[in-house]
Amino acid sequence: MTQYVAQNFSLILVDIILDENELIQFRNIINRIDNFSKLDECIQFIENIDVEKVFIIISEFEYRDIFSDFDRIELVYVYGMKKSKDFYTTIIDIYKTLEIDVRQCNQDCITLSFESDLIYAGILKEILPEIEPNEDSVKNLAKFCREFYSDNMNQLNTIDEFERDYHPQQAIQWYLRECFLYQMLNRTFRTIDIEMLIQFGFFLRDLNQQIESQNQEQIDNYVVYHGQGLPTKDAEKLVEMNHGILSFHTFLLAYKNPMISLNFAKNASMKINTIGIQFHISIQSTKLPHVIDSNAVLFPLNSTFRIENIEKIDEIYRIDLIPTNEQIQYDEKCDYTSWQRLGHFFIETSQFDRAEILYDILFEQSSDANEKIQFLNKLGFIHDQQGRYEDALLQYQNALDIQLKISSTNTRTSAYTYNNIGEVYRNMGDYQTALSYYKQAHDILEDILPFDHPDLATSYNNLGLIYKQLGDRSQVLPYYEKAYDIYRKTLPLNHSLLATCLNNIAGIYIDMKQYEKALVLYEKTLKIYQQTLPDNHSLLALANNNLGLVYFNLKDYSKALLFYERTLSIRLNNLSENHPSLATSYNNLAWVFQNLGDRTKALTYFERSLAVLQHSLPANHPNIQSVKQCIINNSQD
Repeated sequence: MTQYVAQNFSLILVDIILDENELIQFRNIINRIDNFSKLDECIQFIENIDVEKVFIIISEFEYRDIFSDFDRIELVYVYGMKKSKDFYTTIIDIYKTLEIDVRQCNQDCITLSFESDLIYAGILKEILPEIEPNEDSVKNLAKFCREFYSDNMNQLNTIDEFERDYHPQQAIQWYLRECFLYQMLNRTFRTIDIEMLIQFGFFLRDLNQQIESQNQEQIDNYVVYHGQGLPTKDAEKLVEMNHGILSFHTFLLAYKNPMISLNFAKNASMKINTIGIQFHISIQSTKLPHVIDSNAVLFPLNSTFRIENIEKIDEIYRIDLIPTNEQIQYDEKCDYTSWQRLGHFFIETSQFDRAEILYDILFEQSSDANEKIQFLNKLGFIHDQQGRYEDALLQYQNALDIQLKISSTNTRTSAYTYNNIGEVYRNMGDYQTALSYYKQAHDILEDILPFDHPDLATSYNNLGLIYKQLGDRSQVLPYYEKAYDIYRKTLPLNHSLLATCLNNIAGIYIDMKQYEKALVLYEKTLKIYQQTLPDNHSLLALANNNLGLVYFNLKDYSKALLFYERTLSIRLNNLSENHPSLATSYNNLAWVFQNLGDRTKALTYFERSLAVLQHSLPANHPNIQSVKQCIINNSQD
């Protein structure tokens, strides 16, 4: 584990030597410091370092322009004896300037949520009260933090103090110290670092509860101010949201003196591709933020505000806000609690890397066998979605092994695991093996569930799907119709499972070449998914892909191209670069371009498809042979 992860800032010295006392002082501002004597080594390091912002101190003025091409470089300071506004003649001057600049950078790195991102902010707020600390929570957090500050004696001493003296009623005091807690939490909020969120969970709960439970006197309406910079793209999106809702991914510190926030906004506006914003927050209710002193207030985590007015004044924007309890509701209904609810959200929004980290940690922390089975099934599903099929099968088998130890494998949970294993084999193209696992799952569910249970409908649907891929058409439609009848009776008309069933029946019409009938059902499917799922959900990609397929078969290649491009856009946003579904999208686009007469683009997409397939599927998979032949055909004059 590396030091810079704690703060996500790095200070780089190029041909600069600091003594031990100076290093200690600079580490109070930026924990990670790297020293280089050769410029080329420094550049290579910057190209590969995993941090948001880099600050550099150099001794040669001409080096400054070399670093201008790197977006992550925040500022470059030139240290030398030459007296000029571009030079710093003492280290202490650089130290003082860096302290101000890092505070500005921290301010500008506060992230905002609006639109669908507000769902994450809302879920995190909901689960905080459910986090239960144990007697080792403080000790474990201290141990965790020491790994990040192993060379920083001041911070290590502060961590020792925290472990020795921390009490929940001191959470605000600790947060405002701007020590290791403040640094690590700021990074956690910016990057949604799952491991850190869990480690800091009890502290976030304590801090939030202390802010919200603070007894306040009745105070007349007043205004507080927050200033920061936003990347131009985000700022432009925000400016278009007049009267919309936003949330700050932090415990927002706002000032009663408008000049403090105005200076932050003005300083930010001088950066390239950054727009300075001053937020005016009107406090109009008795439920007030925590008043720190006569100058500042502190809002609870992910506080939500409604935009009342937006106005551009000179080079910055003024945005008027009022606190609100409004939230964007998360439509997926589930029984999960605490961190499991967040994991479910990550899966539903295709944030599989974050979901994997979360469920790995939950699995390691749990001592309950049934919970472990649940987490293994989640990890198996995640790996399946990532195209990591062998890893998925391993997780599912581990779940079955635990199930066998605690009872039998003829339970509802084991049926779901068998079904999931079948899904993996189906994705791998091994349809016979997939069928055997689907049947195992179905036999168990038929024994233990009512005949009209929605889970049985899902099982019927999967059997129809696998028989379709095996080419046994006589079996397909009866299974799909059984699934549809159950879903129609037991689920809302806009439920995503009903849409999935309509989607599969449409596939039968495709096989029968009744494309107009298929088109009607695929359009209904897409409409339901758009109403019930996030914009980047994998099922939306599937629905767009299927509409592209219909229009392709109707020889309307322009419309086919439109839907296939939408599919690829969603998949590129969600999936790893070698996921098999990307190969499908590349292949579909290749066929469209071939039929549009653009063999050059067709060849490009066929080659992209082959590259992905060779990375993710067995060498003898029929799809690989098919794409290779297409490449040969398009390469010929």
